[in-house]
Amino acid sequence: MKPLLIFTFIYFNQIIIFAQNVADAESFVSQINTRMLKKDYNGAIQISNMAIRQNPENERLYYYLGAASYELKYYDSAITNYTKAIKICNNSMIFFPMTDEESEINNRFINSAYKLRGYSKFKMEDYLGAISDYDYVIVFDPYDAETYFNRGLVKLLLNQKREGCIDLSRAGELGYSKAYRQIKLYCH
Repeated sequence: MKPLLIFTFIYFNQIIIFAQNVADAESFVSQINTRMLKKDYNGAIQISNMAIRQNPENERLYYYLGAASYELKYYDSAITNYTKAIKICNNSMIFFPMTDEESEINNRFINSAYKLRGYSKFKMEDYLGAISDYDYVIVFDPYDAETYFNRGLVKLLLNQKREGCIDLSRAGELGYSKAYRQIKLYCH
């Protein structure tokens, strides 16, 4: 009986600690959002790093750290942090059961991280890496016109004219009007 009581105490103690970490993380996210809105990206990075020390498995903190790093043109750091956010999210899907709604939110979050990591890879001239990330986004959201557009431009840079023009055309069909200007310039 005594081991069960000890286990129960430890279990509930861990739940309380977890709940406190979640509350702390939400407070940090709010502060980070405020800094991002004010375009204080260095402040957002500082708060993100502090928050990560306390909540190293919170994917949102890495996501925001990636976003602030991107805005400051620290593309290597942005890639690293988006990758960490994706990894944590994927692990949470494996180890923790989710409702359909939670799973959908998680998938949208992962898609966004892949898209933003793709932007960062593009800026680092890792064009194949950017295409790979854009491919992932399109598989899970085949109506993402902006991603078709971006992938099309990258393919044009790699002299994959036919494939790039197909992507630009698809972006236009999905309502991304900028695509038609690029088609006129590069696809005729």
